[in-house]
Amino acid sequence: MIQHGAEKIFHSDVNKDDTMNDIDIDAILARGETKTQELNQKFQSLGLTDLQKFSLDTINTYEWEGEDYRGKRKPESIGLNWIQPAKRERKSNYSIDEYYREVMRVTPKTTAPARPPKPKQLNIHEFQFYPPELKALLDKEIYHYRKVINYKVPPVTADNDEDLEAKEREREEEQAKIDNAEPLTEDEVALKERLSKDGFEHWNRRDFQAFVRGCERYGRKNLRAITEEVEGKTLNEVRAYSNVFWSRYKELSDHERIIANIEKGESRLTKQRDTEKLLRDFVNTWDHPMQEMKFPYKPSKGKFYTEDEDRFILVMVAQLGYLQEDVYERLHTEVRKSPLFRFDWFFKSRTPAELQRRCNTLIMMLQKGKNDLDDDISGPQEKPKAKNGTARKGKN
Repeated sequence: MIQHGAEKIFHSDVNKDDTMNDIDIDAILARGETKTQELNQKFQSLGLTDLQKFSLDTINTYEWEGEDYRGKRKPESIGLNWIQPAKRERKSNYSIDEYYREVMRVTPKTTAPARPPKPKQLNIHEFQFYPPELKALLDKEIYHYRKVINYKVPPVTADNDEDLEAKEREREEEQAKIDNAEPLTEDEVALKERLSKDGFEHWNRRDFQAFVRGCERYGRKNLRAITEEVEGKTLNEVRAYSNVFWSRYKELSDHERIIANIEKGESRLTKQRDTEKLLRDFVNTWDHPMQEMKFPYKPSKGKFYTEDEDRFILVMVAQLGYLQEDVYERLHTEVRKSPLFRFDWFFKSRTPAELQRRCNTLIMMLQKGKNDLDDDISGPQEKPKAKNGTARKGKN
């Protein structure tokens, strides 16, 4: 296209040269076919001798159809395929003075009034049992700091007018404390430093909860067992904390719930100790408990456990310790090892939970028998008398 007419089309003026627009495509094709036929006839007429004499010198590649195109190509036609490279620019000189002038330029800063440093406040908790005077000194110090920085209590919002008035009254009281605050004196600062060392600083909430849990499980006086419950504390540390706890426990916000849980655990522990004593006394009553022990069975006694099995359960629980946590796992092991029950598959296949239920049933039976015996010893109750001195009759 570039060699045969595309350049003319691109550079032609439509108003001056309309020949390219008026040529019919059919005429162009017809002229091309005619030219092709002429060339074919010309080449067919060439003989072997003409082909042997063929040389490039005889053909001028710049001539086409009798016209010499050697000087026809215009320099501006190169612009169709030529891309002008960018001009090379000289690199500007590097100015060290200008660089450091920009870097070292100091912009003036607006100087704001320096705020006083916030006083260091201890993060105290109620279960650490710091002296009550320390809390008052810390509040006085923080109120004075808020006064210095001109702190204002934010406005309050409420759903109804009564709550709004109450909250607004509290806000005004809080703001009055800030406005009337005074700094700590030297004596008060020294007192604050001394009181800050009187609490249990190294006791966290996890230690406190472990201490309460130990009191529930082992009783408030069993400090050795409680020390094992509180990780990382010695016996002396637990003893010191226990003394302060039982003298100041009312300072805790939920002390009623904590003390109720401890008393409930101690009551359960007392019952367990009474049960253990009853079990040991009953076993020690017999010279040979495995052969002589008798049970006050009810007439409707089940046929699942034999008397020998019940004897073995009570004797082994008394020996292993009724209050031990793993007593029934150890009882299960003793049952499987005992030669007395080598062929007793029912008894050997009982789980620790089933053995525990059977032991509790036997203990309840012993407790009921003891209560009946106490009633027999104390004698019949005297019937209440009426006001006229006669005995009151029961209802039919």
